[in-house]
Amino acid sequence: MRLAAGITLPFLLLVTQAAAAAPCALSASVRYHAPPVCLDAYEHVETSSSSFIRGAYYAPKRAHFVIRLKDLYYEYCGVSALDWDGFKEAPERGGSYWQYYNAEIRGRFPCL
Repeated sequence: MRLAAGITLPFLLLVTQAAAAAPCALSASVRYHAPPVCLDAYEHVETSSSSFIRGAYYAPKRAHFVIRLKDLYYEYCGVSALDWDGFKEAPERGGSYWQYYNAEIRGRFPCL
């Protein structure tokens, strides 16, 4: 089968499959979201000082925040870089990741 501009169907399928099969080193099955989110390009905060928050990830270009609470991942959309910075700096300002998350992020940025 021939397509416009001399592109053959097998070539088109090969390109599509290659793009779809891009490897992802770190992905998360986010609650209420399918398919899994690839976190490779996200900024990451190690939250080992928190007993409940096991990690947080942020994609500034998408304003997308993903947080791991125990063994579940949750996502928030439209989170500003200012909120991300506030989250990262919470322990340095006398608070905790959990306190900042509860006061400033949780329930405020739904992904529709």
